[in-house]
Amino acid sequence: MIKINFLQKQSLKNKNKRIKLIIMISYICVWLFSIYMIGHSYKVNEFIKETYEHEASRIEKDIRKIQPSINTLKNLYLSIQEYKQELQAIEQNAVTPLNLADRLFSISKIVPERIWLEEISLATAPNKTQSANARPHRRKLNIRGAYFLKSSRPDLQYLNEFKDLLEQNGVLSMYVQNLNVISSEITNVRNKPVVSFQLEGNWIYSYQNTGY
Repeated sequence: MIKINFLQKQSLKNKNKRIKLIIMISYICVWLFSIYMIGHSYKVNEFIKETYEHEASRIEKDIRKIQPSINTLKNLYLSIQEYKQELQAIEQNAVTPLNLADRLFSISKIVPERIWLEEISLATAPNKTQSANARPHRRKLNIRGAYFLKSSRPDLQYLNEFKDLLEQNGVLSMYVQNLNVISSEITNVRNKPVVSFQLEGNWIYSYQNTGY
């Protein structure tokens, strides 16, 4: 005797339908979620793009505002470099004997009328930071001279005026540093009072940074 359970078969069909429905709903949910994520990503990308464009525009405006200052600094830098090159060339030329003699001779051109010079000399100054074989970049400058003393003026007034001329001269001020009065003495020449003096300072002629 054969029995067929139609209820069990119907139950199996219903179960299959439920599984198919669940799968279909799952696919729909995944599809909707994918659409949502695509839309969300698009909005995020649009926001990032707008933010980037806004910041780029702001930076570009800031650059345009400071561009004149940048150009000014650039021109100033180029001018400084040119000045350094010219100064280096001048100071390099200053180490030649002929140029040294010319610079020292220029001292006599600014001597006040009442003063006369007796000696101008350069002596190598000791430099502990320099090697034995290195060429000295600093020399001791000695200037000896005299002038007739005028009773109506202080005895050192002419000397101080001459010292100021040396220190303020546009050319000599590049080389003469730390100029001091070493000695001054009043003597008589043909029954007239004369002030004999000696000035000493540093003569700098290296284009390197000496620190003096």
